[in-house]
Amino acid sequence: LGFVQIVNNAAMSLIVWIGAKQVIDGDLDAGDLGTYVVMSLQIGFGATQCAHLYSAVMKAVGAAERTFEMIDRYSRIPSYGGDQHMQCMDISDALSERDLVRDVKGFEGRIEMDHVCFAY
Repeated sequence: LGFVQIVNNAAMSLIVWIGAKQVIDGDLDAGDLGTYVVMSLQIGFGATQCAHLYSAVMKAVGAAERTFEMIDRYSRIPSYGGDQHMQCMDISDALSERDLVRDVKGFEGRIEMDHVCFAY
């Protein structure tokens, strides 16, 4: 991108330098020199835009590659809930609500929150 701008500035300097010498010598009109300067500016802006577009496309390709790497990665965390399989039950087959409840050893029936902080 910087190289394109250097080339644009060098070309503009060269056009103005040679054009000014030709205007002084009477070989070129000042209006014609202005036309060449404007045309070279248009070409330079076009080249700069192409360089910007190429840069943006390359950034997008890199981001897409990284995104697909993240999507295709294999997770070390099992999708079934840790080190044991989850058991799915059809609740329509349950005899009572008590059949759906698991017994937890060491549970006292209360929950205590200590040193808990919520923030946005």
